[in-house]
Amino acid sequence: MTSPALLPADLRIDGDGRRERAGTHDVMAAILSALGHGSPVAGIELPRARRCVLVVIDGMGWHQVGQRLAHARAFVRSAWESARPIPTCAPATTAAAITTLTTGAWPGETNMLGYEVVDPTAGPFSLITFRARGTQRVLPVEGWNPQPSAFATAAELGVRSIGVVPPKFAGSGLTLQALGGLELRYARSLDERVHLAALACREAALTYLYVEHLDHVGHHAGWDSPDWLAQLDEIDRALATLAARLPAETLLVVTSDHGMINPDSHAIYDLADSPLARDDVMLGGEPRALHVHVRGGDSEEIAERWRIELGEHADIVRACDLAPYVGPIARADLIGDFWVWSRERASVVDSRVHTASARAMKGIHGSLTPEEIEVPLLVELS
Repeated sequence: MTSPALLPADLRIDGDGRRERAGTHDVMAAILSALGHGSPVAGIELPRARRCVLVVIDGMGWHQVGQRLAHARAFVRSAWESARPIPTCAPATTAAAITTLTTGAWPGETNMLGYEVVDPTAGPFSLITFRARGTQRVLPVEGWNPQPSAFATAAELGVRSIGVVPPKFAGSGLTLQALGGLELRYARSLDERVHLAALACREAALTYLYVEHLDHVGHHAGWDSPDWLAQLDEIDRALATLAARLPAETLLVVTSDHGMINPDSHAIYDLADSPLARDDVMLGGEPRALHVHVRGGDSEEIAERWRIELGEHADIVRACDLAPYVGPIARADLIGDFWVWSRERASVVDSRVHTASARAMKGIHGSLTPEEIEVPLLVELS
């Protein structure tokens, strides 16, 4: 069985919820400090500004973009000279990571523990949509995440915040958990969102702009595909346009929620076709970071059997050892008995649970590799 030593020391979260290395969980506090509210954040020092635009580009990993700067010449390549990598949370997936970024709290504290979670009463459901698995039934979202967003905190300080997001975010589970306190405005296209963000920063001290396109293309085509490179170029040009439209003394901060790996098709382990299929378990999480809830049998014996069977594909971490990964745990009943963190380019799926489209994704994320955990922090003051 593994221990927290699986994580680098500077990424372990202590019992007080602190991590040695500054990361995405510190970004909002650093922005508020730059706007004159709160103390500077060690490791993420930002210049003072009158206003800030925070751009979150879903799926934009430090390692991926760093290898393809030739496709980001309009803005990112020049900004890269002063940029640096910062770690996101674990699991490195949108529901967990966006909420950690906007609240400054860990997945264990927000209950946003992955793509899916298994609730003892409601069963498995998506933490993006809050729909029960395999149905259109939407579960109640009120009170799920007990941690306030930094936008809500900013509002109490008299700081107005506007968010520019896709229309599908309206009223979604993730929106309600992560974006409380934002005045939301909606636009489908990237150009429309950039236009709205440029206008918003003249009304509000803090503007949040979310861009999902790179992540979507990465899932469907792989992070190094021609489509992904074309999307990177488009986003880069949009960032250049936004930067040119910002008024003086505006801080532009660009970061992401997670990176991505292209899985090895020969390292996809299907539980349904393995000796582990007989174990009476329920799965949450996702193929790079599975939550395993044991429903029958001895959980220690089952975890050891999974460790032996999965071998070099994955690391098994028991629930009692998870806090250094996901932070202080608010609800132990959501964690399960052990988690399966996929290694390198492997993934662990279950064709009885995961859809064919999910299993066929060309780009995935969620686990602990630097390619998934490290994201850029780009800063420019107009």
